Amino acid sequence: MKHAISVPCFLLVLFGLPSAFSAPLANSGFSCHKHMDTGLPSTADQYLCRDNYAVGFDYSTKNPKWVAYYVTSDQLGHIVKREDEFKEDTDIPEAYRATLDDYRNSGYDRGHNAPAGTVDTSEDTMEQCFLLSNMTPQMHTLNAEAWEQLEENIRSWTLENQQLYVVTGPLYDTKPGTNFIGNNVAIPDAYFKVVYIPGSGQTWGYVLPNQAVPGSELNNYKFTISELEQKTGMTFFDNKPQTLNTDSNRL
Repeated sequence: MKHAISVPCFLLVLFGLPSAFSAPLANSGFSCHKHMDTGLPSTADQYLCRDNYAVGFDYSTKNPKWVAYYVTSDQLGHIVKREDEFKEDTDIPEAYRATLDDYRNSGYDRGHNAPAGTVDTSEDTMEQCFLLSNMTPQMHTLNAEAWEQLEENIRSWTLENQQLYVVTGPLYDTKPGTNFIGNNVAIPDAYFKVVYIPGSGQTWGYVLPNQAVPGSELNNYKFTISELEQKTGMTFFDNKPQTLNTDSNRL
């Protein structure tokens, strides 16, 4: 599996507190198929390039800092039998990666950032999708409700618009590691997911708390990209044409 050389980053992003490293990162040197075409959201300790998604990994939390993926309507036409074979990501140094034991009896789901139903176009990509570097400790009441609904919506928007860019990841109210499962795998307090439609230039996103959220209430957690950049300290879709609408009110 492909991965890039790690880049040190000593800043922990706090939910609601902008990062000092939120400036555009076009010169980072990390590329991964089309997943990074619109820009790098932020620095990370290690970058991982998979076939259907890219990861900026955070050693301090043993979680992805962000996961980005480009998806097309043609891609969604591939139907692969789901195999829930979660595995450690051996591309990450052993001291910094989550294990199956960390999640066992933790009370948390191994919550996908790049969802299987979107990025599983082959047996290989299915295997990549279930690496723990693509997971975070997620409450089942979120994972099976609003989070699943949002993933289904993204697939629908992709079919309507032929292509979509998505960036998603965890957020923390307190210093990551204050709340954790297993061997210091940090429990996120919330999750963000941002969407960009190249054809129309529309962008928008969501912040969902790591707790029960009904799918019917999803629109209550919607934000503009500008608001989400302030909340996360990241920069989203910085490389897209500047003439496009960046704060769509679309659902």
